[in-house]
Amino acid sequence: MNNWIIQKIRKQIFYFLISISLPVLGLAQMPAGGNMQRMAVGQVYGKVLDATTGKPIEFATVTLLNAKDSSVVNGMLSKSNGDFNLDHLPFGRYILKVNFLGYQTIFKNVVITPSDAQQDLGNFKLSPVAKALEGVSITAQQPQYTMNIDRKVFNVEKSLTTIGGTATDVLRQVPSVSVDIDGNVTVRNATPQILVDGKPTALTLDQIPADAIESIEVITNPSAKYDASGQGGIINIILKKKQESGYQWHGSAGSWYA
Repeated sequence: MNNWIIQKIRKQIFYFLISISLPVLGLAQMPAGGNMQRMAVGQVYGKVLDATTGKPIEFATVTLLNAKDSSVVNGMLSKSNGDFNLDHLPFGRYILKVNFLGYQTIFKNVVITPSDAQQDLGNFKLSPVAKALEGVSITAQQPQYTMNIDRKVFNVEKSLTTIGGTATDVLRQVPSVSVDIDGNVTVRNATPQILVDGKPTALTLDQIPADAIESIEVITNPSAKYDASGQGGIINIILKKKQESGYQWHGSAGSWYA
């Protein structure tokens, strides 16, 4: 047999071996068990919008859950234009959850198949959570003791220990003010000038009921508008301007009446 015939036979054997090996190579590239549904080739995308304004919602949470056990498969936050895109998804059944703080949550069933691997889920319009409130009342409580530039203010209404007492009892609760057992008042070891609503008064402290006092100002360094004698400064007793009951000041008589 000449060399030409031998070479021809070798070529035929080579082509035969290549033809039978190609299907084997193709099968080797498939997933184990030949399950094509486990290949991560699916993709879903869409947009999150405000149902009222139609504007995109940024940072909305988009989560893809497994329909069988609700386990998280994939997820992301919506972009500034409201877009979201979840890819590399295995074929199967899922539940898409879209939620954002202050809005109602949206759920959508999603089925990814080889024939419908890429899906545009469209717009998800989130509606704001409507919660009716009858009214909101904001109450700010005034502190019992405040510091101003030139004086210290003691709010008598915050002191429950002075109920039913007199101005003397109130002054015993004021910091930096000392009252002895005889009712003598001193500030920094000196006798202060007692004013009522910024004016001198002929009343004694025991004649002023505690429930008629709104606040007490302790002015240790009075300005030039006050005529303070000594080193004790000024104690200014501020009376309540409107009193529906209790004691009231009778200006013409210079006394209190019930």
